[in-house]
Amino acid sequence: GQLNETMVLQPVVNLSADGTSAFGRWRIFAMRGLHGASASWHEAAVHAEYVFEGEWKIARQWIEERVAVPCEGSWGRNPLDMLKTLPDPAFPPDGEAAPIGPQAGLPLPLLAPYAVPAGSLADRLGAAVDVEHLICHFGYLNDIRAWDDVAALFSAGGLLAYGPRGGYRGQDKIRAVLHTFGSPGLRANEIANRMQVQPIVHVSADGKEAAVRTRSIMQLNASGKPLFGDAVNEFRLVRDAGRWRIASLSILPTFLSDLDRGIVGGLLPLPGAGRDPVPDLPPQMTDPEPLAAFLPPFHYAHPVTGAPMGRIAGSAASGAAADSRMPGWQVEAGEDGELARLADTRALETLQRTYGYLVDKALWRDATDLFAEDGTLEIGGR
Repeated sequence: GQLNETMVLQPVVNLSADGTSAFGRWRIFAMRGLHGASASWHEAAVHAEYVFEGEWKIARQWIEERVAVPCEGSWGRNPLDMLKTLPDPAFPPDGEAAPIGPQAGLPLPLLAPYAVPAGSLADRLGAAVDVEHLICHFGYLNDIRAWDDVAALFSAGGLLAYGPRGGYRGQDKIRAVLHTFGSPGLRANEIANRMQVQPIVHVSADGKEAAVRTRSIMQLNASGKPLFGDAVNEFRLVRDAGRWRIASLSILPTFLSDLDRGIVGGLLPLPGAGRDPVPDLPPQMTDPEPLAAFLPPFHYAHPVTGAPMGRIAGSAASGAAADSRMPGWQVEAGEDGELARLADTRALETLQRTYGYLVDKALWRDATDLFAEDGTLEIGGR
């Protein structure tokens, strides 16, 4: 009768130069309870140091449990338990409502150039890791509304497009629109998590561009209400002087709801464009109804058929063409064995995570095409 579901998500892992130690940051999202007695939500940041002793082992781990609340009232009406296992001056003393700043020791993504030929499989695989780290880092900065730091991740002419509101170009305008989502920093009993999960990463053949699709799980509170939502993010990134930056980001929300009322009676309208700042591009999503039919376009082709994915009647993004500059993770004959295994792992991640995005929108034909001719599917023993 006990529940202790603990999801470990959103990794940023940095290895030492000699390959004998590493440092990582992760996110825990957990549901815990005892049948008939208790039920609670938990969210935490995990910091870990690793050591290689023939196998990788955890040398030191500490957990900052930032949310520990009963399911009833969840993170809307219950005080958030800001439990600290290590002293951190970025957190305010108990009872104060001072803003919470960025965490000390947050590992930055590895953005150094690789000592391998540009555009080679090794270069593209390394770039995929760095890009994924950058996206996870983006998520952690969003958690604490570190808007200046978020804007700095964009290229000088970068674009932030929020589906119902429009597109905003340039770091200054991106920074201004981010501020409309709340004042920088968090105050006591405030939560603004936007978890970045289910990444699908592609790197261009020349290693200079990348594209990433993620799912953003939103855990927010406002006016005593616990809010829960989901969005699909499509990132485009460019390598600028050896460093990756976000060239464009499309945030395409699926829903936002009052958690207490659920999606049956608690769906909330998605915010439209405000008066300031004025968007440079029109909104991608024009139907204000919650859960309106909309297919966030895929930056890549179907991993098996190579065809564009998605066809929803009336959808504004049906069958959008994939970016031909973003090849899959196919391995050439004679490629190094270890690199081939890493590329195959990326290809399998793309395959399985694509299944999730296709099921989201009931794209059954595209989902079926992921299976082998004699493949099988078993759901819950049926």
